Amino acid sequence: MQTETRVVLAGGGTAGHIFPGLAVAEELLSRGVPQSDIHFATSKVGVGADAVQRAGFSYSTLSGRGIQRSLHPRAILTNFAASAKLTWGTIQALKLLRRVRPNIVLCLGGYVSVSAGAAARVLRIPVVVAEQNVVPGWANKVVSRYAKAAAVSFEGTNLPRSRHTGNPVRKEILEAVASKAENHSTVNHSTVNHTAENGETTANASFKVLILGGSLGAKHINKAVREAFPYWRERDDISILHITGQREWEEFEPLSAQAEREHVPYAALPFADNIAEHLIKADLVIGRSGAGIVAELAVMGKPSLLIPLPGAPGDHQTANARALTDGAVVIPQAEFDPERLTKEIDRFASNPELVKTMADAAFAHGRPLAAKAVADLLQEFARG
Repeated sequence: MQTETRVVLAGGGTAGHIFPGLAVAEELLSRGVPQSDIHFATSKVGVGADAVQRAGFSYSTLSGRGIQRSLHPRAILTNFAASAKLTWGTIQALKLLRRVRPNIVLCLGGYVSVSAGAAARVLRIPVVVAEQNVVPGWANKVVSRYAKAAAVSFEGTNLPRSRHTGNPVRKEILEAVASKAENHSTVNHSTVNHTAENGETTANASFKVLILGGSLGAKHINKAVREAFPYWRERDDISILHITGQREWEEFEPLSAQAEREHVPYAALPFADNIAEHLIKADLVIGRSGAGIVAELAVMGKPSLLIPLPGAPGDHQTANARALTDGAVVIPQAEFDPERLTKEIDRFASNPELVKTMADAAFAHGRPLAAKAVADLLQEFARG
């Protein structure tokens, strides 16, 4: 007989932590777990609380801040304050777990998961860790020492008692893939939707490029796009949609208006609630290589140009990008400029076979059943 599942999902306020948790929560709902038995713990800053609230789940916020990996005197002082906040966050987590009374806790990364994991250990509640990146973060390294299992997104991620589940992706991503298949269109592992059956590009077709500037804005990527704008005048074989991020939208709003007036095949948006629709239509995706987008590119089978964020802890974005092997072109930020951007777009737009080959390679890494696999772990280890 299946143990009743009452779960707290704990993670920082970033999309990379929260969206996989929401995917698992939706999977649990589909299994008959009451929504009232699913509760999130997240940080007071970031998108976490808003995303959970929009999805209809209850949540609590915990205090805390990240630990800096430095022996600089200023970092040491900052870490004293961070330790105090983590201690208070753990006290808050103890109160939360005593009130909610879960029989399993899923730690998704970030300082909130450290507090929730520590409180769960004190109360002898089983813990499962979900690690999104190839290189595990500090929080999950700490919590995984006493977790029942670590659900890892990539084979070879070094955490104890790891299970290779893949990284759960948003429901709308899976729905977009399913809808594409149901419409008898070419599913994204053969993604060139403008190529005729004989392999020749149709005269009025458009090669669709999606450029992701990040939820807040990736300055270096956005700068390269802005400077490449003149290269795309008089082009009718490509179309470019650029999600700039809210922070830099003021700079790109007039550029998008100019493109419309001058019939340049470029459009910009500050953000997109319907990102799955844009991803499913794209022939090439350009952006950073956070764990979430890498998982989505694989599930959808999208070739990509990935520019890892320099200085990311453990250089995990480079490791994420390289995990797609032949499905992505990995470009260090120092080598990504307007010339490289336009050259790569032209190379892909003129070579449908390259696009298909890379799409197939990306698709081979997809784990569309990741949320089911993580939910299985939660129900396996839930305390009876």
